[in-house]
Amino acid sequence: MASRERRIEGRILSRRSQLGYGDALAIRRARLARGGFGYVDIMLLPKRGPHRLVLIEAKHEQSADAAGKVVGQLLLYYVAALTLGRHGVRLLRRFAGKRRRAERAAPKSLQMLSGQSFKDDERALRQGPKLKPSEISLMIGLAREPSGSLKDLLTRLKRRHRIEVRVVTASGHRHLKIWPTAK
Repeated sequence: MASRERRIEGRILSRRSQLGYGDALAIRRARLARGGFGYVDIMLLPKRGPHRLVLIEAKHEQSADAAGKVVGQLLLYYVAALTLGRHGVRLLRRFAGKRRRAERAAPKSLQMLSGQSFKDDERALRQGPKLKPSEISLMIGLAREPSGSLKDLLTRLKRRHRIEVRVVTASGHRHLKIWPTAK
């Protein structure tokens, strides 16, 4: 399944302009915090617009519990992203400028992203005023139309908690499709 998810990631990265982030730098498999936070599949760093950070988790939706798992993962990354400071975002942008390295599918540690030692890496990424929720965009990348359970889960998140997660499908076609979110 990992190769299927990598294909989704590749399609999203190569067509990021269709998402409105054509000027964004990208990092694949980035760690945002220590502990059980894992690695976000794609992190986009737009140069302009309302978002400073776009977090994208790719899933090849096969199992019945995939919807809950992908949303759970994305919420973990969101919580970690809320601890990033503006100086940390500049460090991420500097790393993302090394495009070949940044866009490889190999995991990126906090030390790699910050350019700091293990002792100082997390602190460096947290420096400066923290990102606001409105500066972070959340997306799920799928190979096909989202399931009813995923749509329902995302509708509830938006209506009850004001957390919007957009879904983009990256099938074999030339265009990405962004699914409408609940109002």
